[in-house]
Amino acid sequence: MVMGCITGGGKVVTNDGLKTFIYEDRGYEISYPSHWDESVDEKMFYGTNGMPALGIRESFVGDKDVSEQMQKVKDNFNDNESYNVRDTSEATYGGVTFERLDMSYQDETSTYASALFIIASGDYLYQFLYLAESPSSLEEAINTTLPTLRFTS
Repeated sequence: MVMGCITGGGKVVTNDGLKTFIYEDRGYEISYPSHWDESVDEKMFYGTNGMPALGIRESFVGDKDVSEQMQKVKDNFNDNESYNVRDTSEATYGGVTFERLDMSYQDETSTYASALFIIASGDYLYQFLYLAESPSSLEEAINTTLPTLRFTS
């Protein structure tokens, strides 16, 4: 087992081919394949050749209405010309239930499979945004990381 410090008060533990990103002050940890590169400042994790990618964002909710804040996030993706939201559903991974948006993402040259998972825990709204070259690699990335998500507070 290898441990390393990262910015933002977190740490990384590597074990059995997975790196576990532990973010104690935000109250969660999530694992991703150890061969993925990481950019901790952006909380983005990239697979081989930059794909698949996982972006994590936390938003402080506090006294705000959680469902209203979740709707704002979904509206932002619906209004973004780069994303085409195809379906919204509820999904459970590792005992955690998320709101899931299935989308495609288009840049100047390519179209990618994408999915956004939103959940509220404590005073925070968490967004897990996946991007991959194909629907099958998207599902593989999701099935590798989301079941490992664990809220610690």
